[in-house]
Amino acid sequence: MSQQHEFSISRESHLKVLLHGAKYPWSSVNGKLPCIIHAHYELIRAGFLLGTCEGKCVTVTDAIPVAHSPIFASSLEASMLIVEEYCKSVETAKGTEIVGWYFGSSRVADTEAPAPVMKIANELSSKNTHVGTCLIIIDNSKLDDESNSGIIVKTKQKDKWVSASKVSHKEESVPSEFTQCLVQKKQDHIHDFDNWFEDPTCSWRNNSIL
Repeated sequence: MSQQHEFSISRESHLKVLLHGAKYPWSSVNGKLPCIIHAHYELIRAGFLLGTCEGKCVTVTDAIPVAHSPIFASSLEASMLIVEEYCKSVETAKGTEIVGWYFGSSRVADTEAPAPVMKIANELSSKNTHVGTCLIIIDNSKLDDESNSGIIVKTKQKDKWVSASKVSHKEESVPSEFTQCLVQKKQDHIHDFDNWFEDPTCSWRNNSIL
């Protein structure tokens, strides 16, 4: 069995994932979809995870929210191209690329991604053969527990997605900071590509939110 990658989750990426989920609590959170997804007509939120990889160590440095509604291949393709160019720009660290995506269900106790979501996770993993692909699932049942990160991190081992055994968080205070963000209603100010396509003043980078 090949050695698992080690994942380090930055404060910024961790909080942005949680805040994106908190802004649209009635919908599903989802990531990197190359086709139309209707998933029982639930709304879809999509988010790219950006980071760098050094050997077996993957550092997730940022999360880019993409959508909070059913998305078409054309809009996702456009957002992916923009994000890939962003990764190459001087605004990001050298070597930054898409290293994964996140998913969250609208149901409190549901931490299982549906089959269409896992199909895309597999495609991303196949594409990123030189990078350890990270799948983050929001655990809604733990979001009010400040002793818990509120996320489940998975990686692919051969043909199965398993909980990553080596996960570290840059800031252990993120759960309590997330609570404060909710009090300050910062979730209302996080933007995804859906917002940006409608109003270009809504920055999907969300650089000023934290």
